[in-house]
Amino acid sequence: MNRFVDSAMAGETIPLYGGGGQLRDLVFVDDVVRAVLLASVADKAWGTAVNIGSGVGVSLRSMAEAVVAEVGNGAVDVDAEWPPDAAAVETGDFYFDVSLAAELLGWAPRVGIDEGVRRLVEAARS
Repeated sequence: MNRFVDSAMAGETIPLYGGGGQLRDLVFVDDVVRAVLLASVADKAWGTAVNIGSGVGVSLRSMAEAVVAEVGNGAVDVDAEWPPDAAAVETGDFYFDVSLAAELLGWAPRVGIDEGVRRLVEAARS
């Protein structure tokens, strides 16, 4: 996301491979910090690996377009050619099951995608 914001703020084009339809799980850092703090005092979570994410897959294309809209600059190229090194490590869709975080920590993300993009752009501007 930071790369998307930096590119848009510089008036550059954000290249998306394969149309940008790949899904990713994006969670705002404040929500991650809150999850870590809750885990540090949750005895029932001791020794258990817990996924922290939004639990929702969001396309890279929608994220890049949201960043460009929020910044008011830049562009998105959904026809960018896959560089060989990027194609070799592409994982496909990836998002977490966060039900254990809800069960053990009473945690759920609070910052939605739109608010997260707004905050990220605001932080980059300052």
